[in-house]
Amino acid sequence: MIMDIGEIRRQYKYAKDRKKCVDILSDLNDCSTGEILNIVHTKMDDHEERPKPAGWHPTLEQKALMDRLDELDAMIKPLEDEYRRTAAELMRISEE
Repeated sequence: MIMDIGEIRRQYKYAKDRKKCVDILSDLNDCSTGEILNIVHTKMDDHEERPKPAGWHPTLEQKALMDRLDELDAMIKPLEDEYRRTAAELMRISEE
């Protein structure tokens, strides 16, 4: 299973045990823990993707599903931002 950078970062961000998460992510993505740490600690452009392992060629169906996941991720980001702003505003007015 090959995850995109955004998914790796989300999994790491919300992990209760980040060390364990790095080990699991490296196993799932067939890469080293150093590569995972590089992904989660390096500022990258949203459109920059991690290189795929040599020899891996997705089928048309896999490519279509990965593209759809990218589309959904782009749609979710603004909603996450709005959710955080709304929650912060609720906390602010609840303290008054």
